[in-house]
Amino acid sequence: MQFYGVGTRFGGTDCFLDDCCKYNFWCMGNPNEKQMKLYEGINVGDILIAKKYRMKDGAAFVDVEAIGMVTDREFKHKSVPAKFTSDDIYGISVVWIKRFSDPISFSSKLSGLDFGGGKTCSIYSETSEKWIAMIEKMMKYDYPLAYDSDEDSDELVDQISSLDY
Repeated sequence: MQFYGVGTRFGGTDCFLDDCCKYNFWCMGNPNEKQMKLYEGINVGDILIAKKYRMKDGAAFVDVEAIGMVTDREFKHKSVPAKFTSDDIYGISVVWIKRFSDPISFSSKLSGLDFGGGKTCSIYSETSEKWIAMIEKMMKYDYPLAYDSDEDSDELVDQISSLDY
């Protein structure tokens, strides 16, 4: 099982996560060669982490909005809206097992949770053991709050890391 961080905004602004969750898919448009290679490596059972990046008071945050599991390499089913089925859009079928009403936010200042510029694209392969362990725990528990400060984000990391599963 591999973990992939995925974007859910065309052009960085046009959010389509609600459609992804409603119609059980994820897609990207106009991928570059590196993104296409990652896309082609996705398999049934792999985990997708729908994320977005934002700035607040000069600090960068990554917000985990949803977590899904790939169920099929194809996605152009009758139920997917037509705007997602053009030839320059590539997608897969996904069951979104977690959709956070308030995204789970992590500060860029956290040690060991690097999410620099290489992770601000449509798709990337998540290889950090610390991130993967946190995502695996997030898949099992519910979190009622979003955190918007370094201190709150540190507390969330501590809470998630201490969970026993």
